[in-house]
Amino acid sequence: MKKLLIIKFCVIILLMAACSPSIHLNVKRPAKVNLSEYKTIAVGDFTGERNRRSLYSVSIEEAITYQLFRTGAFDIVERRNLDLLLEEHNLSLSGLVDDGSTVEIGQLLGSAVLVFGRIAENDYQEETSRSDQQEDTDGNKYYVNYRSGRYNLAINIRIVDVSTGRILFTQTFKSSKTTRTQAKDEAAPRIDRNKLFNECVNEISAQFAKKIAPYEERVRVSFEKDRNLPELDLAIAQIRVDDWDDAIHTLRSATMKPEIDDDTRAKAFYNYGLVIMYYGKYDEAVEAFRRAMQLNPGRNKYQDAIIRARAEKEKAEELQRQLGRED
Repeated sequence: MKKLLIIKFCVIILLMAACSPSIHLNVKRPAKVNLSEYKTIAVGDFTGERNRRSLYSVSIEEAITYQLFRTGAFDIVERRNLDLLLEEHNLSLSGLVDDGSTVEIGQLLGSAVLVFGRIAENDYQEETSRSDQQEDTDGNKYYVNYRSGRYNLAINIRIVDVSTGRILFTQTFKSSKTTRTQAKDEAAPRIDRNKLFNECVNEISAQFAKKIAPYEERVRVSFEKDRNLPELDLAIAQIRVDDWDDAIHTLRSATMKPEIDDDTRAKAFYNYGLVIMYYGKYDEAVEAFRRAMQLNPGRNKYQDAIIRARAEKEKAEELQRQLGRED
C-alpha cells in the first residue's frame, strides 16, 4: 500500500511538472456598443406587467445606476434630479421616447442617452422533496427534507438618444439563480427568494454595463516551459511580481541563446510573443509567433497565437477610440 501511494504521488508531481505554467492578467476591454460620443446617461423606468413600475422596478433601476456609476464612463443624472427637471418643464419620462418631445428634452440634457426597459420574465419556482429513509451510525432512521428554489429573470433593456428618439441599443438579458435548503426529519428552511432576485439583478446589470462601457476582463495566459531553458520560468516569475521590462529582456535574450534546438527556441519566441502582446506591442508579437511557427510548424498553437494577437490589436484600437485617445 505504501509503495502504491508513493507511485501515485510521483505521478501527480510529473503531471504538475508537465502542465504549462499560467498567470492571470486583468485586461481592459472595449464596450460592445460605442457610446463615447454621449457625455450623460439617465436611467428611466423599468416596467413590468401592464407597463407599471413596482418594487422590482426600483431595485433594477438602482442596480443599473450603480453599475453605470462604477464604470466611470458617464455623467449620471440622478433619478430624483431628472424627475424634478422634467417636472419643471411639464415633461415626463414617457416622453423620452416620444418623437414630439425628444428635441425639447435633448435641449435640457444635452448629449445624453436614456436607459429604460421592460421586465420580460420575473418567475420564481419552488419545490420540495424527501430522501429515501437513511440510518445513522447509532441505527436511528431518518429522512432528509429538501426545498429547492429557482429564480428566472429576463429584462429587455433599451438605450435611446434623447435628442432624436433613435434607439441605439436593445437586448434582452437573462439570469437564473438556484439554491437549496435541507433539514433532518423536519421541513427544510424557507428560501430567501428576494436574495435570489437580487443576485439575478446584479448579474444582469453587470452584463449590461459591459455592453456600453469599457471593462476589465480576467485572462488566463498559459506559457510554454522547457527544462533546457530556465529563462522561461524566470520570465514568468518576473511577470508575477510585475517586472514586465525584465521579463521582456529575459525572453528576448532566450530567443537568441546559442546551442538550443528549434523546438526550445520556438517556445522562447512563443512566450516572448505572449508577454509583448499583453504589453501592447501587437505587431512585434505577431512576428514572434510567426518565428515560433517557422521553427516548429507542427504546433497549431503558434498559428492560433498569430490570430489572437491580431484580434487583441483590434480590441486595443477600439478601446482607444472609445476613450478618445486615437492617434
